[in-house]
Formats: sequence, C-alpha cells, structure tokens
Amino acid sequence: QYKNSRDAVKAIKSNSKEHLNNLTTQGLVIKAIWSFSWKKVNKLWYKSLDRLPSNIYSFVLRYLNNTLANGTNTVKWGTSQTSSCLHCGENETLGHVVNGCKIFLNQGRYTWRHDSILKTIAISLSSVVGNHKIYCDCDLNTFKSPCIITGNSFRPDLIVEMSTRHLVVIELTVGYETNLEKNYVRKKEKYKILIDNLKDKYCSVKYVNLSMGSIGTIFKESRTIENTFHAIGMEEHVYAYLVKRIIEICIRSTYYIFCKRGKDWENPDSLTW
Repeated sequence: QYKNSRDAVKAIKSNSKEHLNNLTTQGLVIKAIWSFSWKKVNKLWYKSLDRLPSNIYSFVLRYLNNTLANGTNTVKWGTSQTSSCLHCGENETLGHVVNGCKIFLNQGRYTWRHDSILKTIAISLSSVVGNHKIYCDCDLNTFKSPCIITGNSFRPDLIVEMSTRHLVVIELTVGYETNLEKNYVRKKEKYKILIDNLKDKYCSVKYVNLSMGSIGTIFKESRTIENTFHAIGMEEHVYAYLVKRIIEICIRSTYYIFCKRGKDWENPDSLTW
C-alpha cells in the first residue's frame, strides 16, 4: 500500500492529527513520538524500518496506532471476555506487554532487550576506542564490571575509561514511548551524585543518558551521545551504522517480546549482529 515507511508514517500522522484530541489510546504513541523523539535520528529510524521483514514492519505500524491484539483491545473488539494479563493479572495494555508486566520483568524479558542493545553499543565502541578501557554490565565474560570504577552502590550500564583520565558514563533505558522523558529524568537524578563524585577523581566525566522507546525511538535530550561518540573516536558513518543497528535490535526484540506474551520465556541469546 505504501512505497516506504516514511509514506506510511506520514499517512498515519495525517489521519491522526484530525482526531488526536478525541483519541485516548490510538494517538498516544504517535503523540509521544512527536513530542519527545529526537528528530534527527528519525531519519535513521525510517531507514531501519524499511529494512525489516514485512511481518515486523506491519507490527510497528500497528504498534503506532495501538491496534495490536493486547487484552484491552481484544475486549473492545469483542474477541475476549477479560483484559487481564495472563501472567500478573493486571490490565493488559500495549505498554503493559512491552514494558510494564512485573512478571515479565522478573523473568528477564525486558532485560534481554536492554542487554542486546547495550552489548551492541559496547562491541561497537571496543572497535574504535584503542587503548581506552570499556566496562559493561551486560556481558562480564567479555567486559569487566563498571563497579570496578563506581563501586557497588550505583552501577551504570557502560563506562569508557580513557588513557587521559577522562571518563564516559553511559546509562541506557528502554521503555514505552510515553515514558521517554520520565525515564530520562529518573536516571539523571539517580546518577547525579555518582557523576559528581567521579568528577573529583577524573579530569572530566561525560554522562550519556540514552532513553529509548520500545520500537527504537530516541529521546531528544539523549542527543549528547552523538558528540560524545565522535569525541571517543567514532567516525560519522560508523556512528550512523551503530544507531541503525540498535534501532533495529530494539524493534526486533520488542516484536519477539510481544509475540511471546502468552508463552513461557526461554532466555534466548542476546540479539546482536
């Protein structure tokens, strides 16, 4: 029906603009993306979406319009008698499935997505940082733990320790699109004391607060990641490729989490390539 993802999203956007004030669920995700996403990276998001298989592509478009078969929708459609989550008993909305179920959290479903993205970033950085040291919390068989630098009280996701006594601290959060700003603020407040303490020990400390949505959108205030990665030594084409990779991994992992919503979790390998 559409030539590419840009045309499809424009059609959704055009149609939804007329009804956003009246919609309570269908326009929620789209409105959040318009308000909070990093517009420059949206171009890379379109390109990543175009490379996806048709089933995952369709999943993303239905995700944007909140027309996927979660419990709340199936009750509205008359195909189910209850909207309760089969695992925790709470109301099953789209946000609940992809990021809000406490049972899914305890099973490691959301951690698997988070660590797949984080490991991809760490591997990409390790190819460009030279003699700098990388500490990553998601794969202790390959990388040392960040707690070596920070201690055990606060342990950020990834640290790059440069030979010049400069430090880059990266904290990744993946959540529902409506929480992009909220997650960013929460992590900023959580690590403020740690960053201030590290500044007393290092020449400089750069904190990158990367807040992503469940289908790969990036919060606009996370744009410091671009200049930071360039300063570490990552060239522009490598950076653009990395961003497209983490967007695609985020989309694919969310798709898998959604498809497994009514099934047991089998702890798959990290989704990296």
